[in-house]
Amino acid sequence: DGLFQPLAEDVRVPADLSPVLEVLGREGETRVLTNYWIAYRLTFEADERVIATSTGFVRYQPYDRLVRTDRSPARVYAAGSGVERRARTDLLERGFRRLPAGEFIVYVR
Repeated sequence: DGLFQPLAEDVRVPADLSPVLEVLGREGETRVLTNYWIAYRLTFEADERVIATSTGFVRYQPYDRLVRTDRSPARVYAAGSGVERRARTDLLERGFRRLPAGEFIVYVR
């Protein structure tokens, strides 16, 4: 495992983002708010067809502006994370749908 372990708050960030990309593609989502350790990898692995920004430290302001000006960007969480559990009720009440995607949870409107 080495010393470097990206975390999504209280769980390790899973390695395989392909299920997330499949769900986002199927749902027509191109803007995402997510954890730092997911955001920039997601944008890279999507070859910028999906632009994600971090809910914490923002690495790249132009991507952040694109996502935050979207009316309803998708949300992506590592499955089992406390932050997803805390956000779930609010997102569902706001009309988001909760979609499992491998070891992730994707919320879309």
